[in-house]
Amino acid sequence: MAEPCSASRSRASWSSAVSEERLVLLSVDAAATAAGEVGIIEPKAQTALYRALLHHPHVAKRRNDLIETLITDSDLSPRLRELVIMRIGWLNDGVY
Repeated sequence: MAEPCSASRSRASWSSAVSEERLVLLSVDAAATAAGEVGIIEPKAQTALYRALLHHPHVAKRRNDLIETLITDSDLSPRLRELVIMRIGWLNDGVY
């Protein structure tokens, strides 16, 4: 039987899901090297998100470009921009 969509998880199951390690993060040095190759600034490379994404540097670069565009080059109002960011996080099972 297929597992139900993650959006249907109860909040109680989130605590156990969050504590499970799903992906080994790159070391800070390896992440910084990979980030430098695709033009992502080093402080971002030190975060857990980018240490996971930088297993695939070009994917990380595209994600970085999308977020930078949304934050800096968008015509969205600050309120709507925050709602978009929160909705994307929700759709990606982000814990906020």
